[in-house]
Amino acid sequence: MLTRFCVPFLVACLISLPLLGGDWPQFRGPSRDNISTETGLLRSWPAGGPKVL
Repeated sequence: MLTRFCVPFLVACLISLPLLGGDWPQFRGPSRDNISTETGLLRSWPAGGPKVL
């Protein structure tokens, strides 16, 4: 009975670990160096500002 619950739970935990790597879970980023690895970011704002959604 215990293994029927524990094994799927452990597998789900191990599968979900890589999903946590790219977000910013704390102030100044995951390494606390304020450096983003995202691509396609704007270097400067357009003259009229960003589009209003």
